[in-house]
Formats: sequence, C-alpha cells, structure tokens
Amino acid sequence: MAELIPLARIRRDGGTQPRAALDAATVETYADTLVEGGKLPPVGLTYDGTDYWLWDGFHRAAAHERAGRAAIEADVTSGTRRDAVLLAVGANATHGLRRTTEDKRRAVMILLGDDEWGYWSDHEIARRAHVSQPFVGKMRVLTNNVISERAFATKHGTVAKMDTAAIGKRAADVATLKSVDPGALYQVIRERHTARQEEKKVRRDEREAELAERIAAGNAALTEAAEQGRTYGVIYADPEWRFEPRSRETGMDRAAENHYPTSPTADICARPVGALAARDSVLFLWATAPMLPDAFRVMEAWGFTYKTHAVWAKRRPGRQRGPGYWLTGEHEVLMLGVRGNPPAPAPGAQWPSFFVAPIGEHSEKPARAYELIEAYFPTLPKIELNARRRRAGWDVWGAEVPDAEPVEPMGRPDPSEMDGFAAPDVVELPTLPRGRRRAA
Repeated sequence: MAELIPLARIRRDGGTQPRAALDAATVETYADTLVEGGKLPPVGLTYDGTDYWLWDGFHRAAAHERAGRAAIEADVTSGTRRDAVLLAVGANATHGLRRTTEDKRRAVMILLGDDEWGYWSDHEIARRAHVSQPFVGKMRVLTNNVISERAFATKHGTVAKMDTAAIGKRAADVATLKSVDPGALYQVIRERHTARQEEKKVRRDEREAELAERIAAGNAALTEAAEQGRTYGVIYADPEWRFEPRSRETGMDRAAENHYPTSPTADICARPVGALAARDSVLFLWATAPMLPDAFRVMEAWGFTYKTHAVWAKRRPGRQRGPGYWLTGEHEVLMLGVRGNPPAPAPGAQWPSFFVAPIGEHSEKPARAYELIEAYFPTLPKIELNARRRRAGWDVWGAEVPDAEPVEPMGRPDPSEMDGFAAPDVVELPTLPRGRRRAA
C-alpha cells in the first residue's frame, strides 16, 4: 500500500541514482501532469528506521518538487541505503523512461566498483542490473576489474586462494588499478567511448559519400531502361530505406549506412519505376515495420495499389534478437501491390501469408520470396531492384550485383512452421504500474 512521504525526508544523496543524468523534458512533462490533476505511479523507497532512500522514481520526485508538492506517494520497504542501491541499478529496465547505454554503464560500474559486489560473477551483476552478461564482461575488461581471487582445491585436499587478477601484470600495475577511484574509471571509459563514436562517425561519413555515387549511377541506368521502353510484369524491390535513429551521434552503430548507401524516401519515390511496369503488373515491395508508412508512399508514387502482404519470420542463431526501440524486429513485411489487372493465383494455390526463413547478411532477403514470386508468375518478365545477386530468368538493377550461388529451395510454407517458430519457453511479462492516463 502506497504511503504519502514528505519529500524533505527522502534522501537522494546516497549513490542510489543509477542514471547518468535526469531528463529535463521528462521532469517537465510529469510536472505538467500533476498540475493538470493527473497522478503518477508511486516512487520506490527503502527505510532503515531513520532515513528514506529513493531507489526508483527520481524523475517523478523532481516533478513533484517542480509542481510545488510537499509530499509524494511511495511504496516503502524495509532496507538500508545499500539495499536501495541494489534495487536502483535494475530500476527502469521494464518501466519508465528508457535507460540509455550510459545509464546501463553507470549501473554496472556501481556494482563493479563496490568492495563486495565487485566480486560477484558477471551473471549475477547482469541479473541485478538487467543487462546482458557480455555487457558486464566488457565493462570488466575496460576497467581491469576482474575477480581477483579464485578458490581451488589442492592435491592435498585443502582449499587455497589465488590472486588471478595479478597473472600477467606487474605488481605496481595491480596496486595502481586497486587504488583508482571507480568514478574516475567511469570517466575514462566514457571518454574512450566518445572517442570511438567520433572515429566511427568519420568512417561512416566517408563510406556514405563513396557509396552514394553508386546510387547516382544506378538511378541513371534505371532511367535509361525506362526510356528504352522495357517493361516487366513483376517488379521486386528492396529499397535502401533511410531510418533515422533517435540520435545520429550515438544510434548509428547498427545503422544500414554502415553496410550500404541509403536514400531519402522522396528520392526513392521519384525513380521512374512506374515506367518499367507493364499495364498489368505486380509489385513486391519489402519494408521493415518502422518504414511501413514510407513504403505505402513509394508504392503509390510508382503507380501501384496495395492489396496484401506476407510476413517473413526471421530465424536467428541461438537466442539472438533483432534491433528495435519498442519491440525487437523479428520479421519483415513483403507488400504486394498491383497495377491494372494481373492474374491472381488460382484458388487453393495461394501461399500462406507467413513464412519462416533464416537471416543472411545485412538486408539480405530469403530465397523463399523468389520461390513465391516464381510460383505465382513463372512466365512473366521480372526485374529485381536493389538486387544483391543475379538470379536466372530475372533482370536486375543495383549497385553491386554478382552472380547468385545455388540455393536449396525451401518450398511452399506449411502452417505448422508457425508452431516451430514459437519460443519454447513461456515468458512472464512484468506487471505494469497503474495510473491515470492523460486525456488526449
């Protein structure tokens, strides 16, 4: 049951803040909600008999102060300041303002820099901070904060300890590392990360300028083909969509620009693809979930009317997952549009709208999509735009189009594939905090 606690009694100075900084815009939005009569979820506190330690809800506490409130609703549990710190490092992993990479680094550094918690395994620290185990391992390497003692059984049956952190290092180096303040190490890590980001940005800009020339040459070739009167009954396209991350400074690590040149949607719309389409023709157009609105624009600009789509469920190695802000991207959409009156497949010959296929190189599409198109339209002339490989019986347009290697056909999808694609384990979702929504 939430209690009303005076803000003046809540301590925020005990190292329980895992974020690198508060977001001023979020504080202002929360404060406006309170002023307008809205309600925010309770904050999280521990109480040691003397002090209340804040571990969850720093933005909400700041918003209450900004709104002129003297007290705040809180869920209070018995515990010390250190208990609050342990709770804080994993806060906001499933609710509230999304944690930045800097926030996650800071949370892990709090644990690695502690005399007790720093001896925990990477698995345990990852569990507490709600990050991946490799992320913790990388932070250990960057800070040289390896677990310094290992217990082992001797040949005499006794238990001994070894200082493994000193292996391969001079005694002076080990002493220096142990004497460095964790906050200073965190600053060094942040500076090194910033420097690496700048290096990546320079390399990316150089590569983008170089590869953009290939798009210009490809556009000229497409225009020439249209002027020569070539037309196709099937157009298969995988445009080089330009997806804008939240920040081009820090969010480009996995961007498409690192692999191939991208184009603004307006430039893709302006291509003379409609001039290549026969009077009765079909367009198969790939799009990722964030680019669906752009894909509808492109389909209309090229002169096609949307009819339906298929979903490619991506099979990844092991437990790998795709990128994404709200949901991880485990599928792509193959949109189908028509121009005029092309023949639809005969009843009973339609493929399911869902098929499973393994992922390939970045942006590479599954061979199963070719099988679908060739099953529907075995004799119509076909062209693939933004092709990665040449395929027998197809014309291609793209910056780099080597010959395709033989691929074992997967065949028409079977509905049972959906069962095989489902996760073997049931994941219990966290309970969302209750609260009034702001009126639109």
